[in-house]
This record gives sequence, C-alpha cells and structure tokens, in this order.
Amino acid sequence: MKKTSKKAKLFAYEFAGGAAMAYLLQVKIKGTSIKKEDKIEGFYEWEDLFNGKFYPMKVMFEDLMKLEKSAMVALAGPITESLGKNGKVTWTGEEDGYDYAMEVLSWVGPPDESTEKLFELYSKRCELILSCPDVWHAVEALAAHILQKRRLSGEEIERFLYQAFKKPTGE
Repeated sequence: MKKTSKKAKLFAYEFAGGAAMAYLLQVKIKGTSIKKEDKIEGFYEWEDLFNGKFYPMKVMFEDLMKLEKSAMVALAGPITESLGKNGKVTWTGEEDGYDYAMEVLSWVGPPDESTEKLFELYSKRCELILSCPDVWHAVEALAAHILQKRRLSGEEIERFLYQAFKKPTGE
C-alpha cells in the first residue's frame, strides 16, 4: 500500500474543494496535479474569467458575477483544507487562496473595510456550500481520486464531479 503524506492529502482536499466550487459556479476547470517527488508540490488551475485583464473593471452585472465567482473559487481551496484539518474554517492569512481572493476583491476598490466585508461574505458562502453533505461527500471522493491519480485534466475532473453530483432519477 502506497503511503500518502499529510501535505499531499491537504493539497488534494484544497484542489478538490476549488474544483467543486468551480464546477458548481460553472467555471471551466483546467486541471490539477500533485507531484510525487521528494517535495510535495501541486497546482490547481481554473478559467481566467477576466482573460488576464484586471483593470479597468466595468461596473456591470456580468463583471460583478465574474468577480464573485473568481473570489469564491480562490477561497474554496483553503476553506476546504481548513474544514478537513480543523473541522471549521480558520484563517491565518498565509493561505495562497487568501492572497488571491483579497486581490480579486480589491478590484472593487482600494482595500478597506468593504473589502474585508466582501471577504467575510464570500468566505461564509463558500463554507456553507462546502459544508453541505452532498458537496462535502463529492469533495472527499474527488480528493481521494486526485491522490490516486496525481494528475487530472479539467475534463476528467468535470466528468468525476458530474457523476458525484448526479442524482438518481425516480422511477
């Protein structure tokens, strides 16, 4: 039996949570990977909803929806990791997703109290979504799948999540 490090398991949960949130928000998933070398590293990638253009941001409904989706996908990874590790969400401010989410939210305006309020709002929304039993079950199953396969394309992740969220039809 292959031994899996604690760090690899945390990466898998983080990536699975981000992928599940992206899937639920209909954001295209590009792929994920956990490297097997001595040093455990990994990446999780999703669609850039702004096509690399961050400024200036049009204040329109579509852009605000993109902003919300980007922030929630960025937050979902560290929130999932924290839920898996602590059973609750605790922020240290050192998480990768924290910095990215704060950057995304700062596009609304300069970092201030309103940015912190948006961060709290989206964090809580992510936590509530990820804590739903059906979603958490899908995240756990995907994390195990990521650990087993170590590298998955976006299409593989989306197929896996489609099956995980598919409800049996009544007869």
